Amino acid sequence: FGARSNVCLSDCLLPDLVSMWHDLCVPVSGSADADLKSLRQRLQTLQTLGYDVVAISQEAQGRISQPVNPHVRLPVHLSHEHEGSSRKLQQLSRVTVQLSDPAECHALVNGTQLQAFDIIAAVPTTDKLFAQCCERLDVDIISMDISARLPFFPKIPQASQAIERGIYFELNYSRALTDATARRYFISNALHLVRVTKGRHLIFSGAVRKNRPVGVLRTKALAVMQLRAPHDVANLGRLFGLSQEQCKAMMTTNPRAVSIRGRMRRHVHKSVVEVLPTDAVPPGQSWVLTQVGERSADAQVLPS
Repeated sequence: FGARSNVCLSDCLLPDLVSMWHDLCVPVSGSADADLKSLRQRLQTLQTLGYDVVAISQEAQGRISQPVNPHVRLPVHLSHEHEGSSRKLQQLSRVTVQLSDPAECHALVNGTQLQAFDIIAAVPTTDKLFAQCCERLDVDIISMDISARLPFFPKIPQASQAIERGIYFELNYSRALTDATARRYFISNALHLVRVTKGRHLIFSGAVRKNRPVGVLRTKALAVMQLRAPHDVANLGRLFGLSQEQCKAMMTTNPRAVSIRGRMRRHVHKSVVEVLPTDAVPPGQSWVLTQVGERSADAQVLPS
């Protein structure tokens, strides 16, 4: 009951993201200022392709040896041409934690600096770490490099437990577009994930990772080639036997649920009610304040 009430309340306070297209993994370095120009170009390309919401992701190791800034370069200011367009690009913060040892899970449980991010993703490298992510860790996304040979294979009981806890699995398609071997692994591993999850709680993302130093022009060209329009990405799900509705959900409603889960993790603790200041209500949801004011005016004060 509590989780259901939380989602309903968040639906009223968050912008209407049901029909918005998401890409929840746009990697960026947490310290190199040279990446800012490249990041801005990628965001402008995503906005041109039709995306509405993106998550700028920083990578971190499990023990978090250096501070991670949850508000690094957010929001990234786009060019005047893109900022003046009718389609606004909403930017979220994300941290992707690489887990290689069970002791590193402590940072996800007690790491206060990680809890400030809008989205927390974990990348388990062993079967035991994958089980911990599904059963105990408070993460929003479980991500794996499905464009390569997996060190383990997810099992149905573990995936079912993660789904019950509201965790989503990420399918990254970028490497499969430029490498034949990666494409074979991507299709094989994606089919396995669809099988163990029964097509539920899956999201697509197109993380454009850094390429090897093969020249600036070629690197930028490869980065552009690894980006696709949201409708094209959604159609990839048809290769795995998913329905048209499931494919669209992987780019719209499922990522939206991830952002809601992250919001609940940061703002709600053992409660079914979230209290926010009135200035935190988005302009598009100002009708909520109007209805609350009308109900307060109609309320009768009973004599004590």
